[in-house]
Amino acid sequence: MYPKLLWKREALRQNVETLDLYCQKQALQWIAVTKGFCAHLPIVEALVQSGVTHFADSKWQHIHEMKERFPNIHVDLIRIPAREEIPYVVGVATRIVVTSYEVAHLLNEEAKSKNSIQPIIVFIELGDRREGISQEKATQLLKRLDELTHIRVIGVGMNVTCFNGVVPDGEKMQEWASFVERLPRKYDVYSGGSSSVLQTLWNEKPLPYVTELRIGEALLFGVEASYGEALPKMRQDVFELHVQVVEVEWKEERPSGMCSARTFQQGVRQNRDGLRKRAIIHLGAQDVAVEAICPVDSNIEIIGWCSDYTILDVTDCHEDIDVHSIIAFHIQYAALLRLTTSPYVTIEEMEKNEK
Repeated sequence: MYPKLLWKREALRQNVETLDLYCQKQALQWIAVTKGFCAHLPIVEALVQSGVTHFADSKWQHIHEMKERFPNIHVDLIRIPAREEIPYVVGVATRIVVTSYEVAHLLNEEAKSKNSIQPIIVFIELGDRREGISQEKATQLLKRLDELTHIRVIGVGMNVTCFNGVVPDGEKMQEWASFVERLPRKYDVYSGGSSSVLQTLWNEKPLPYVTELRIGEALLFGVEASYGEALPKMRQDVFELHVQVVEVEWKEERPSGMCSARTFQQGVRQNRDGLRKRAIIHLGAQDVAVEAICPVDSNIEIIGWCSDYTILDVTDCHEDIDVHSIIAFHIQYAALLRLTTSPYVTIEEMEKNEK
């Protein structure tokens, strides 16, 4: 049933192999971040079959599902757990991200009640202003955490690009290295970023004090995350969105009547004069970030959208677009997030002959 999100096993496998190749050159472990596709189990299975053993997600529910289906994989919780989530993650998540003593203490108490030791990674603020304890406070926190008996700090990590778009350039990575060198002891794990650092890796430049990378966007879209540039030897066509047309009409471009600015992007929409051939597809803001999809046919233009419809200009399309025609779209990461969360979107593997 449409709308359909289609994915290609072979394209995904090629991206896994390419990431393996480049990371092995610097003895780096890379972790497949599954939150971008809502940890859809058939895709996780394809990754496991491609040799991936380390995963990470932001939802404890996904971690439980993956561990139940694939008990031998490692799955990290990369979102700081809320108080109510702690009983569900201790002893299940391989490692848990922490930025404060308060959360670590609760993890310690839960692990103590389960007679277990919970590994954690402490994230450090490196300028992007998302999660992370300040560098000035980090040493004191790490010393306090070493006193807790049922958690074990196995490493430190950092994150950039994901909130303010801070780029992990040479200066930023040197800031990270300088911070690590000031720490009172060494750790097994230095989680040094995400898909945004891959351009450095592709250029075969060293990543000091980095032992692992958390990779989501590059794995799924074949691009680095700072500028969205395609990475050589990576596939950008893992996903494709197919949506059905439910109306085709010639209509005046400009609306008739007084208009408010409260509808989706009404205040910025550019209206031209004259008749245009419009197609409506049954997909809107409830199911996808429409601004993050693009018609495969460059002669089709997205005019606007509302909660359940997206309106297309198909005037210049060389193919006949009729009611029930299927239109294909390229998608970006933000679109994938919402599509895989929506219960109204069918997710299917693309047939082998369509690869």
